[in-house]
Amino acid sequence: MTADANLTAGGPFDSPEAIVGKLINPPGVEEFREIEANEVLYEGEVFRFHRLRPDGSFELKKAW
Repeated sequence: MTADANLTAGGPFDSPEAIVGKLINPPGVEEFREIEANEVLYEGEVFRFHRLRPDGSFELKKAW
């Protein structure tokens, strides 16, 4: 899965608290629940979907 998000490079445990972006190829409606249930690893930190819209826009929040 590929997304467009405005992120700067950092180091492990130096990631933002939230990531906002948009999926480049949004999945079908039936796949959204499965995607929302998954976690995303970025810069050594785990993020969870806070919001995922049908147009592919999303917000990930750091999982503490």
